Amino acid sequence: ASEVFAQTGNWLGQAMADTVHHISPEAIFLFGGPTAAGELLFKPIRESLEAHLLPVFRNKVKVLPSSLKAGDAAIVGASALVYAE
Repeated sequence: ASEVFAQTGNWLGQAMADTVHHISPEAIFLFGGPTAAGELLFKPIRESLEAHLLPVFRNKVKVLPSSLKAGDAAIVGASALVYAE
């Protein structure tokens, strides 16, 4: 199981690095079932993210679990889209 989390974390970290290069967020919040794995998932994500970031972004972006429930996050996101229009 730890290999699965390590590989998943690696892929997510790479994708997050691409996102950081485009929009420069201060933090990335994750939610949903897989986040219940805690550091088993978050550690490889952070390691991969840092390894794939350009030097200017390293050690500046936090990856955190969301305190919102999964269902609430979808509602908040939809509300933000409506508000933006």
